[in-house]
Amino acid sequence: MTQEMLVLEAEIREALGSANARRLRRSGRTPAVLYGKKKDNVHLSLDTRAFADVLRHHARVLTVKLPDGSSEPAVVKEIAWDELTDEILHVDLTRVDLDERIHLEVGIELVGDAKGVLQGGMLQQLLHEIEIECRADAIPEALKVDISELGIDDVLRVADLPLPDGVRALRDADELVLHVLPPKRGEVVEEAEAASEPERIGKPKETDEG
Repeated sequence: MTQEMLVLEAEIREALGSANARRLRRSGRTPAVLYGKKKDNVHLSLDTRAFADVLRHHARVLTVKLPDGSSEPAVVKEIAWDELTDEILHVDLTRVDLDERIHLEVGIELVGDAKGVLQGGMLQQLLHEIEIECRADAIPEALKVDISELGIDDVLRVADLPLPDGVRALRDADELVLHVLPPKRGEVVEEAEAASEPERIGKPKETDEG
């Protein structure tokens, strides 16, 4: 499933600098810049809640609506976060043509429970995101992978990922995405001992002493 094209209204940001950016964020707006396609950079402010909604929809390409009534498709290129508060500090948007092929990262979403995990194994996921190439108007929300048939010691590689038509993975085809590890040796021994120990029914028989 490709991502829905969301519309985000923006205002022109006249006052620049860190102090003005802080005042802007306190007012409920997020500083941003729109650049690319050999056009002038445009300093913008975005409604913070509206942009948070864009992130909740995992949208990467959106329509930026400017105050003069014009609109430009753009990719969310980079987001600067405050490491302490998780507040969005700044957003970089780059112009894009919807029919051009772009590079970006999408998430790898696991579906189901691996058979090997149900047998006591442990799932180790090495790749949670992967860089892909696709048309700007055909970005998948995520790469969904059914792992229910994976047994102990089974692996999933980049080559095994289900890629939609027109999408190309930009990682080595043999790179591991995940691995179903066998149970730890101690756990196997304990389970075997528990299985071989006879069940005790009732109280232990008392013995006479002396």
